[in-house]
Amino acid sequence: MPKIKFSDDYPKLNDKEFHTFRGYSPQKHRYYLSQVDELFDIELKGEVGGQARLSHIGFQWASDVDPDTIKKDTFPTYTKDDWYNLMFKFYGVDNPFGIWLYFKREGD
Repeated sequence: MPKIKFSDDYPKLNDKEFHTFRGYSPQKHRYYLSQVDELFDIELKGEVGGQARLSHIGFQWASDVDPDTIKKDTFPTYTKDDWYNLMFKFYGVDNPFGIWLYFKREGD
């Protein structure tokens, strides 16, 4: 079963539906597109904490993500500056083009 990994215990991981932003590459695009409707293990710091089905994907520049989506995707206190810092930490640039992965939890 494929895994979707998280490095932090984001509040969204407790929601029935959640999304996550991942840096774009043509390989990731093809992979995630081929995994739509597949069940993923949700992994947090090496531990599997449930399962979720990938319902669909989308694309967006990090700079175009609105403040409410940033707060829902990360933490309620995160600002646009926090988002840019997170993007730089993960991708080495503060405005990557990315893939949104939309999940629906199963079995909860």
